Amino acid sequence: NFEILFYKVFHNKYLFNYIIKQIQITEWIEYEDTDQINLDNRKRFKDIVSLKWMIKNKQYQLLKCKLYANELIDID
Repeated sequence: NFEILFYKVFHNKYLFNYIIKQIQITEWIEYEDTDQINLDNRKRFKDIVSLKWMIKNKQYQLLKCKLYANELIDID
């Protein structure tokens, strides 16, 4: 059952693109206070290029993905 559902979602272009878009706009930083979350402090993963920022915010998995994908990383 799950495999059939997964196959249907994966092969539905609209749903697949929607899921990918949501992953791209999701900010994976955990806030102590939910009032800190707003649209002005959100960044797309592809727009984050600062090594200093990734280390400061403990985004090690993002750094690993960027290195693996050979993406731009600014060493500031």
